[in-house]
Amino acid sequence: MGSEMCKRQVLEAMLAAEEKRAGTEVLLALVLNKDLHVSLVAFAFEVLSDCYKMTALGFPTVLNRLGISAFDLCKVIEPLVRPEVNLNLPKEVKRHLYAIEETGLESLSWEKGSPFYKELVACRNNELAQEEGGGSAFQKVHPLPKAFGRPGTSDAGSKGGAKSSSSEKALGEFLSKVHKLSTFRLIDLCNRLERDLKFRNKDGDMVDAGLILEQSVSIVEFVIYEQTRLMYNRHVDQIVLCTLYGVAKVNQCLVTFREIVHHYSKQTQCKQEVYRAVVLKQTYPDLQIEE
Repeated sequence: MGSEMCKRQVLEAMLAAEEKRAGTEVLLALVLNKDLHVSLVAFAFEVLSDCYKMTALGFPTVLNRLGISAFDLCKVIEPLVRPEVNLNLPKEVKRHLYAIEETGLESLSWEKGSPFYKELVACRNNELAQEEGGGSAFQKVHPLPKAFGRPGTSDAGSKGGAKSSSSEKALGEFLSKVHKLSTFRLIDLCNRLERDLKFRNKDGDMVDAGLILEQSVSIVEFVIYEQTRLMYNRHVDQIVLCTLYGVAKVNQCLVTFREIVHHYSKQTQCKQEVYRAVVLKQTYPDLQIEE
């Protein structure tokens, strides 16, 4: 009963906020979206389980029981914790929800079987069909695109100036959050390494940490949008760590990968498996790990 009341409250809050933001035309599509309703139930259960410290429903138990993914839940967390939605959630609950969202952004949404891939395939294959003349039974199909494409370019978004599809918008918002998360983690890592005087060259001179950060952020952005396949079935921190190490080496810094990992281990989200178990080789499009 409590979860149903919570779900109704968050649905009303979301509809009101979306109507104010995008107009009444979006409301019908939202109300009829089954995945949205299940995600709202999951959101409600996560709020209740955190408030009442229901350890038996620790994340991601609720997702597994409801048969949805972290990618689905990520779509509703950020819109519902906005101040204008006015859910009046305690700070501790908001921290719990943000932690869940981060887990979805960094790894769970990239796992094999995630609906992220289903939406990406549907979005990009629809564009391909338009380019090749629509419903030809012999058109070439790319089951898993190598890249999403940068927002605002011909590689991303609907062709011919048409309005972006709901999948396009959802994927764009998701990848934007991934980029923002990776940027924050790069900033923290660079600050830690700079304070520890690790950005030195062979002459002992300090290399500009701002330059290292700027180049690292640009490369991670390039990976997210133009080499998205490198993210498949991997953890975003693996991309962050390798990028920072590569940029440091190009700029002739003497920092070692061990030192980068040492400072990474001080970040709150650090897990040893991130740097101890990395997918080096896998098949496409089924993402079967080979090495």
